Amino acid sequence: MALFSEQSWLRIRQVFTTPRSRFILQVVMGYIVFSVIWFLWAGKILLELADPQLVVWQSHVNELAFVAVSTMLMVLVLRVAPPSPPITLESQGRPWPLLSVLLILTLTLAIVGALAFHSLSSSLRSHQFDALGAIARLKSAGVASWLEERRADADALAHNSTLRIALSGWLKYSDDADREQILALLENVRGTFNYNNIALLDPTGRLLLEVGPSLQVSDQIAAAAQETMRTGALTLVDIHRRPTDTALQLGYVAPIATSAGGKMPAVIFLAMRPNSYLFPLIQFWPLPSASGETLLIRHDGAEIVYLNELRHRPGAALSLRQTLDNKESVVNQALHAQEGLISGKDYRQVRVLAVAQPVPETPWTLIAKVDEHEAVAGIYNLAWVAGGLTLAALAVAAAFIGMLWQQQRLRITLNELAQVRALETAERRFRATFEQVAVGIAHVSPDGHWMRVNQRLCEIVGYSRMDLMELTFRDLRPPEDKDAEVGAMARLLTGIIPHDQWEQRCRRYDGTTVWIAITASLVRDAAGRPDYFITIIEDISARKFAEERVTRLTGIARILIEANQAILRVHNRRELFSEVCRIAVIHGGFRLACINNLSSEPPVLTLQASYGPALELIDQPELNEWHGVLQQIMAVVWRGEHYICADTLASQFFTPWSELFNRYDIHSFAIFPLRDGQSTNYALLVYAPQINYFDPDMVKLLDEMALDISFGLEKLAQDY
Repeated sequence: MALFSEQSWLRIRQVFTTPRSRFILQVVMGYIVFSVIWFLWAGKILLELADPQLVVWQSHVNELAFVAVSTMLMVLVLRVAPPSPPITLESQGRPWPLLSVLLILTLTLAIVGALAFHSLSSSLRSHQFDALGAIARLKSAGVASWLEERRADADALAHNSTLRIALSGWLKYSDDADREQILALLENVRGTFNYNNIALLDPTGRLLLEVGPSLQVSDQIAAAAQETMRTGALTLVDIHRRPTDTALQLGYVAPIATSAGGKMPAVIFLAMRPNSYLFPLIQFWPLPSASGETLLIRHDGAEIVYLNELRHRPGAALSLRQTLDNKESVVNQALHAQEGLISGKDYRQVRVLAVAQPVPETPWTLIAKVDEHEAVAGIYNLAWVAGGLTLAALAVAAAFIGMLWQQQRLRITLNELAQVRALETAERRFRATFEQVAVGIAHVSPDGHWMRVNQRLCEIVGYSRMDLMELTFRDLRPPEDKDAEVGAMARLLTGIIPHDQWEQRCRRYDGTTVWIAITASLVRDAAGRPDYFITIIEDISARKFAEERVTRLTGIARILIEANQAILRVHNRRELFSEVCRIAVIHGGFRLACINNLSSEPPVLTLQASYGPALELIDQPELNEWHGVLQQIMAVVWRGEHYICADTLASQFFTPWSELFNRYDIHSFAIFPLRDGQSTNYALLVYAPQINYFDPDMVKLLDEMALDISFGLEKLAQDY
């Protein structure tokens, strides 16, 4: 079946061969080339800019200029384009050529805009990574410098001759004067360099002397003292909590050398509180940001531990831990990559952009991060502005096109408009008359009783006005359907919605069923109490039937397609017959499909393949006599004609088996001949669950499928 008729193709060719159409197409092609060059040039300029704010500003300028040029170009096209040929009554001023131009322009802008958006987004992300990298390097260097100063303090104090002489005397003679001299020296260093505590420890980590708040020797400090005595090198005591008050502390342990170059049986420990300098240094963010922050982490066994206080989660230092199995986590990526650009999720499960930088001479890794949404917010704002301006330009172009089309239509539709206005006036007059509307209208009380109905509603439901007034709204609903109107009316009564619409089946007076569409709204009295419902009821049975028919035809078309695919795929008849039966049931909604062999005339049925939920029907003993009747029908099929039974219950021919068919939900069936060469050797039987299931269009498609299967049989005979 051709998509367009010959007359349609002729009209299309006439439309696109006029001087005006050729001119417009030439302008469109030029506009596409201009747009691509413009955006590539603008994107190259933006990539050269280093400031993200300048990138956004320059992008706004580029978009405004592009929209302005596009608008002027559109006006030029509409003003200088050759005039359109005279419009005849047959053409009726169709706007398709102009709409095609508008569609091409829209697609061009969308594609070029998407490319520009991707380029700008990558540029902004690159700028953001550069800024994060600078912050990470700056803070890592700051932390390393601070630790180096503390290390130098510890080393200088450990080599202080005054301390060495006084400590030697005190350890040897327990002289109080030496003890006081040591304490004075340590207090002077503590006050000058703002240490929290300075203590002397023996080789096992036991406290000898201290200045400042009482030192609680933790396992980490004791282990560091023993390591320092063993190696003779300064040891960093990593951030940890004090044993009793859980305050955070870190520091350096240094060995005290003797004048002879040996080691005294004591080490010095300089304790620092990270809250006093280290955490503020890390937490300070040098740029305006709602989400930017710096993380300090270290690897601790099978976990990652956060060392500093976090911006979005107070009290996280040494308390927040994370396993190593989260591949999307930025801290996991940081520990594996050590340094560089990272994109993933942070401890809030929010996507972020980050840069990791190790802190020299420590097991720490520093991460500078910012929320990805904030980082690229500028490009999204730019996209909204550019999109709005582009849509405005397209709207102007569409307005011009619409104006031209309306001018064309005006010359041939003045009489039509006059008729429409007259009809609208008459319709407004009749709309006020309750009884004259073309749909059912009723007033229903809050408890569901009919208060007032019009004649059209009585016609839809098949009740007289008097009988209908004795029923309730719910009485017309078939018992097997869900109570759809109860929920809708409950929402109207509570004021959740002002009006509601739904579709449901309605049981008529004669027992038949009709589909109706209901629109309801609630009228309240002066006190605000529910008074009655206004319901508009429309018979939509025809639409529902049409929808079901379209669905069935779509299924049959699908059967036709898949049957053709099966013909090309299978290697023997039995495989082809089984696949055809399966496809027919799955996509056609049939209860049963089977293929029988017609071995002679009169035909003797031999089952070749079957499929369907009603498959047990074939084995029922009641069908023994049915096979004899079926053979009489097959005589017609054997001659190459199809057979249709529209209603198995209404046909007296099939009365003995009506109960059996009803039990398996079969209400109509059809038989189609399958030719194998020059004779009809097979028949396709399909059983449907609805009455009048096989309309002419469906039969036509099934006949076509039968011909395709016959072709497949012939092909199999040739190939195999």
